[in-house]
Amino acid sequence: MKGANTVSVGMVCYVVIYTMSCSARIGGLVAIFRLGQSAGRELFEQILDAVLRAPISWIQRVQAGPVINRLTDDMWKIDKSLPNQISAFLDNLIRLLVILANKYVTARDVRDTEVFN
Repeated sequence: MKGANTVSVGMVCYVVIYTMSCSARIGGLVAIFRLGQSAGRELFEQILDAVLRAPISWIQRVQAGPVINRLTDDMWKIDKSLPNQISAFLDNLIRLLVILANKYVTARDVRDTEVFN
């Protein structure tokens, strides 16, 4: 019979898994922030480079105001949606890893119980 103060290996594994999950979530949020910034900046530079390298005839035909308005509107939409999409992907990936780790630990604990031995 185990003592009242004994902590099972399974409980330690659960605590470790959930601690890793929290740490991964915080790291994921930082990564999302940085990825969103760098992806938005790179995309903006590519779009701006394409506009600035456009033929002179196109630049003379098109007014600058609508182009700048469209560019800033598109960049705002990208900056708003890209981090959310990256966050959803990473969140689902982390959840999947936690579920798989939890299933592994649970199956190992069930297999090691005295009932099945």
